[in-house]
Amino acid sequence: MIHKYGKFLILILVIQVILTAVSLFSMGFLSGPTAPVMLFAGDKNDVTKIEIRGPSKLVVNLERSSPEGTWTLPNLDNFPANNALVNRLIQRLSSTPLGIEVSKQNDSFERLKVATNLFERKLLLSTPSNNTEIFFGSAPALRQTHARINDKNVVYAVKFAPNDIDLNENDWIQKDIFVQNQGAINSLKFNQFHIERAKFNDVSTDNKKEWVFSRKGGPLIEENQKNIIQLVLQIADMQIDSLALKQNEKDVRKAASLTFSLVLKNGKNVYFNFTKIKGEEDYLMTTSLRSGVYKLPPLSGKSLIELATLKNLQKATAK
Repeated sequence: MIHKYGKFLILILVIQVILTAVSLFSMGFLSGPTAPVMLFAGDKNDVTKIEIRGPSKLVVNLERSSPEGTWTLPNLDNFPANNALVNRLIQRLSSTPLGIEVSKQNDSFERLKVATNLFERKLLLSTPSNNTEIFFGSAPALRQTHARINDKNVVYAVKFAPNDIDLNENDWIQKDIFVQNQGAINSLKFNQFHIERAKFNDVSTDNKKEWVFSRKGGPLIEENQKNIIQLVLQIADMQIDSLALKQNEKDVRKAASLTFSLVLKNGKNVYFNFTKIKGEEDYLMTTSLRSGVYKLPPLSGKSLIELATLKNLQKATAK
């Protein structure tokens, strides 16, 4: 009997605790866990301008005309930016929560490198209605940093590596802007040589050939299909490394060069002109697709030029 009475009292106590909790929650004295606050709390889709600064004088500016537009680099004559790279940065800022509070003292900002004029990175993200300034400072631990938002006096520890944010504008450009679909190329001319898809050449009756090879004003040359396909693929995959420096542009006007002329399936004519940089193994490129001078990735130009020779493109003769 006593045991049953005890169980009844426990049940009454549990009900009272539940009713009390419900009452306090409805009155605001109790609440559920608060949502984490992110480094960038705005709408990531509304960002139209980003300014990145580091401890040096280097500045990266990224802009788009509207939230639906593509990113460009205004300091580089609005050269197209790598949209995936920019959007990835915004996503990281929007999904990285603020960690523990480290300091609320203004005199600690310089020591933690989150001061107005002393920081590792300073990012300014602008939307049509708001600006958010984020200061990244010293690292309290591996892959962590101190961070401060806008003009607030709270410094947080966050899981972020600000040095991953590049300060060289060339690291933000769209490096595949000149890439063509290999299947869209009908023919290719360079020096005195002509490469053409076999099905577009009336002379060839060998349906197994993808390309035919000839010299200007001469008969067909027995070709090395493997090397010709490799050459066309390299021309189609025309990646760039950076926009050339002003002093490099003089090399384009002075040095000997090699030009590749393409005819695409849509009838469009495209050319790529390559010039070796003086004293280096790398090459500069100009193209009819866009004005400017561009530096190719290390050794890619050399590989292309070496492949585009009669020795490599004709079929080796048996000895």
